[in-house]
Amino acid sequence: LTKIKACLPYPLEIKFEKVYWPCQFFSKKRYSGLMFTGKDSSPRVDAKGNELVRRDTPLFIKKIMTGVTRILYLEHSFTRIFQFLEQKIHRLVTYRMSLHQFLIY
Repeated sequence: LTKIKACLPYPLEIKFEKVYWPCQFFSKKRYSGLMFTGKDSSPRVDAKGNELVRRDTPLFIKKIMTGVTRILYLEHSFTRIFQFLEQKIHRLVTYRMSLHQFLIY
């Protein structure tokens, strides 16, 4: 960052904002990733434009997509993703979920 700042003319300055790693780009303005905002910051999952944040997606789908994304980025385990999905589907077929999770507000 210091080398880049040295190449810029006087009034221009570059500042670190955030880094996504790992990340997925689905299309223009649609992405998700593990966001880092500084050296000492803890990473958090950030999503833009996809089912995790859209208002026209039921809560059930948002919870599944959020859980899968967190496991993928933080644990890197497909086995754990399948276990998570199996638990959610089991709750669905055994009627242990409230109907409000399937509504679109």
